[in-house]
Amino acid sequence: MCTEADCACEVLAERPEGRSPAGLGEGLCRLARLRARTDASYAVWIAEAQRTDAARRLGFSSTCEW
Repeated sequence: MCTEADCACEVLAERPEGRSPAGLGEGLCRLARLRARTDASYAVWIAEAQRTDAARRLGFSSTCEW
């Protein structure tokens, strides 16, 4: 079970329909925080893939092509 304040599964399972304006704002803020965390994690993974030349070792011309 996730113990984070903005559990990804919980945030992604929420739906906007029927929410108050404040509820919509809260949901958007939670999604923005999740996106920021995801983008930061993605950057770390990309950096490691580039550092180790993983894409080329698997036959791709670059990490972007992968």
